[in-house]
Amino acid sequence: MKLPLIISPVSPARPSLSLPRIALALFFPLLGVAHAASITVTTTVDVVDGNTVSIAALIGTPGGAGISLREAIIAANNTAGADTITLPAGAYTLTRVGNDATCTNGDLDINDSLTITGAGAATTIVQGASAYNPVTGVYTDSIGDKVMGINQDGLRLGLTVSISGITVRWGQNTIASNDPTFAYTGAGVDVFFTGTGNSATFTNCVFTENYNVNAWGGGVNVDSGASFLPGDTATNVFRGTATFTGCIFSNNRSGLTGAGLNLFADKHDVNITNCSFTGNNGLGDGAAGGGINIRHTNGGTVSISGCTVSGNTGRGSGGGIGIFINQIVNIQNTAIVNNSALNNGVTSPRGGGLINESQGATTLTNVLIAGNSVQGGTGTPEGGGLSNSSALLVVRNTTISGNTSTGDAGGFFSVQAGANATLTNVTLTNNRADNDNNATGQGGGIKVFSGTVTLQNSIVAGNFKGPGAVVDEIIGAVTANFSLIGNLTGATVSGANNLLNVAAPLATLAGNGGPSVGATGSTSVLQTHALLINRPRSMPSARASARRQPRRSPSPKSTIHRRRVLIR
Repeated sequence: MKLPLIISPVSPARPSLSLPRIALALFFPLLGVAHAASITVTTTVDVVDGNTVSIAALIGTPGGAGISLREAIIAANNTAGADTITLPAGAYTLTRVGNDATCTNGDLDINDSLTITGAGAATTIVQGASAYNPVTGVYTDSIGDKVMGINQDGLRLGLTVSISGITVRWGQNTIASNDPTFAYTGAGVDVFFTGTGNSATFTNCVFTENYNVNAWGGGVNVDSGASFLPGDTATNVFRGTATFTGCIFSNNRSGLTGAGLNLFADKHDVNITNCSFTGNNGLGDGAAGGGINIRHTNGGTVSISGCTVSGNTGRGSGGGIGIFINQIVNIQNTAIVNNSALNNGVTSPRGGGLINESQGATTLTNVLIAGNSVQGGTGTPEGGGLSNSSALLVVRNTTISGNTSTGDAGGFFSVQAGANATLTNVTLTNNRADNDNNATGQGGGIKVFSGTVTLQNSIVAGNFKGPGAVVDEIIGAVTANFSLIGNLTGATVSGANNLLNVAAPLATLAGNGGPSVGATGSTSVLQTHALLINRPRSMPSARASARRQPRRSPSPKSTIHRRRVLIR
């Protein structure tokens, strides 16, 4: 349960705290009766019958079944300081139905700084139902709430929470999206930062088969804002950092954005390292960002490194990743593969792998965007691999390959005046527009509807439209320097030192010594297209090309020859 709060005019509306609620908050017993302590859970039963006024009291007077996880969290909430809960192997099924922010019923509410250490995600499982059928989508004995929530009433400022080695599954949040307590956010875990100095860290956790029926954040939702308590009334304040390391987000669903991970914010940072986002599915008309949805109002930085984002589905925009509003996003050493953006019932989809509509800078470095698709809708789907309408997109050492669109732009789509994308050491190949062959799409590699696209040391070759072998590299105007473009039909190219109307001798996608990405147990090698050793006669050698260029300027051929290393 989360009290209604306001973070900004463009974020989902949060009615302000009532005066009675603020008055109660001023006298709320935030401090417990004991210092920071540690406790071990001894029963998987979801019961509250021990003395939970503090950890010391619960250890001294446990209930008849032992110490439950719920009791341990309540006792930790009532004990001052950063406490620790040890959670042994077992399946901890929540059974207490209700909607509160005290951890008595419904989800497990964490209201004070806390560390929860499980025995490993394979054996320590916290679940919101007794069973789940993935074929029918039916949850048995669901509590109708998320599984865990941090600062759900918004009154706990500057928390430090660390959770490791557990699986969170089978949360089915059915609370209506107009609920005045704002309890409908998140289905697996919901994190809410108020005040400053917050930290939420998740390490080696699994979030799987959770479903937010009416709102956002199937696996995890992270948000921040002002509590409107004294000293915490302003927006556009840096709130803290959420960190996910070695985590798996799989087969989660949501009615709105971020089926795997949903990131809203007033202003905070998010670090995502060596994580896997697989098979998450946005089901509703506004369910953008199937794997990860990013939409901060006032800034912060989102960093994604060493991750896999695969097999996710978004509705409308961003099958794999959706980037919106205003924050800095850095994505590196990451595979964005086999995601789909589908018709949302209103507009045609964009960005099968990734859509970027942020006012802040977005940078992709050493990224594979492959096998993604856009399809359906009453208009024209656009950008099977990547769609951009931002003025601040930089793509480096990246491969965009094998993406499809039933409409325009199999690989890369630029839309909106003022959009500006710079692609350096990028390979776009084997992408396909008009994949359904209804003669409504073009731009197999790139389509520039509006905005500016600059290619530097890049290859755009072997892209198509329709199901056959009709070559279709670029539609629209681009600036290119020291780049290779396989076919100029439909393209207007400015710039210098390019190889034009020349086929590129590229091998199929392979590891080529690339790094491993993803969470432990679901890693894969970041693939690239290597240049074949036997070049066609039309392609001069690197050494011959170098002799024809001034020493201070790299030749197109020497640049392209180095791509075996650069495009990782």
